[in-house]
Amino acid sequence: MRGLQRCTLGAVVAALVLTGCPQRRPKGPSNSTEGPELLWSVQLEGDPWPWAVVDGNLLVWTYRFAHAGFLFPIKLESYGAEGGKANWSVPIRPWLWSTESPWSFNTVLFKDVISAWVKGNVARTLRLDTGKEAWSIPLCNGLVRWGKWLVAASESRLLILDPSTGKTHREIPLTSPMVTPPIVQGDLLVGVGQDQFLVGVILTTGKPLWRHRVGGPQGQPDRPIAAGNLILLPHLPTSSAGANAAALLEARSMRTGSLVWRRSVEVQAGDHKGSPLAGLRAAGDLLLLRQNNNTCLQTLNLNDGSPRFRRCGLQLTSSPVRLGKWLYVLGTDKHSAAALHRGEPWSTVDFPLLAVHTRTGKARAVRRPRQSRQRSRHLRAVRLQTGPQTEGVLYLLQRHRFLTALRLGPRALVN
Repeated sequence: MRGLQRCTLGAVVAALVLTGCPQRRPKGPSNSTEGPELLWSVQLEGDPWPWAVVDGNLLVWTYRFAHAGFLFPIKLESYGAEGGKANWSVPIRPWLWSTESPWSFNTVLFKDVISAWVKGNVARTLRLDTGKEAWSIPLCNGLVRWGKWLVAASESRLLILDPSTGKTHREIPLTSPMVTPPIVQGDLLVGVGQDQFLVGVILTTGKPLWRHRVGGPQGQPDRPIAAGNLILLPHLPTSSAGANAAALLEARSMRTGSLVWRRSVEVQAGDHKGSPLAGLRAAGDLLLLRQNNNTCLQTLNLNDGSPRFRRCGLQLTSSPVRLGKWLYVLGTDKHSAAALHRGEPWSTVDFPLLAVHTRTGKARAVRRPRQSRQRSRHLRAVRLQTGPQTEGVLYLLQRHRFLTALRLGPRALVN
């Protein structure tokens, strides 16, 4: 009998060796060589818009529709950017944010508070443990983070603030009020003054480093954008330029403020409300510009402003995301076009995810992860992430309010 048991046990072991024991799929970078890997997916209570990675945290505003058809935020949620672990969830009082945009130019996260630039020239902060307003600054044209401090451009001065209390640590006088939100690189703050001068101020000393006139016949200078060692300065066309005028784009040295290159960019009426270059973004050695009512992507070389490629037939309501040599964008197909034509809610209409090569502009579809329950062979999404990206990880919103994190391997694309 014991011999029979040994024989049976040996047969079972031999069968397991031959067929292979079932194993759990390992998570993490080691599994990313096969294709898209589903890191985590969370279903949210409300419609998320927008979200961004800030200091290793994925911050998400979730919304509900009010009776009048307006959106108001109900929660601000935080997840670990790579693990998807819920950090905290803060309810937002509707009266505080109901008519204001909680995520326009800069959102700054500190240990205890989040500082958001909102409409009405009022900068407000929320306490992360309660969701209640901590403090506010009237007549503020922008907030930026500088190390452990928060810098506010308020009237004809810069206020260096303690983010937890809102108390002023130091003031820096300005010759002219800043009319656009400033940018900071290292100890240098750059902004556009009411006198149409672009000014670079050293925050440690409070002294101006350089000053250049940027306004004139070419149009009103818009908000500056930091791009490595360059400052990108779009200009608003004058009212006499016509509906389909060219918008001027300048690149200036961060160190000296001097002009590096200048280029006219053709825009069409309706491309963007306010500034025709509002969708301009820097992505590595490229500048990304959305055109033709968010259906075409124009790319420029950052070093000299020359065009690289232009690709149309896209759905650019979300900004492209660059990971390595690929730009990830949303395309269009007959299914999404039909859903939009029927007037379905935006959170239920998904689009095929495409990878566009940054050198050639050629596009390829992205495979769906094996763990995905989608019927389609290709990955689809409702929106892509806004704000800074985490290297190698793509965050996207899928149907039914699923916020998903994917790690994309070299075999993620369909030929």
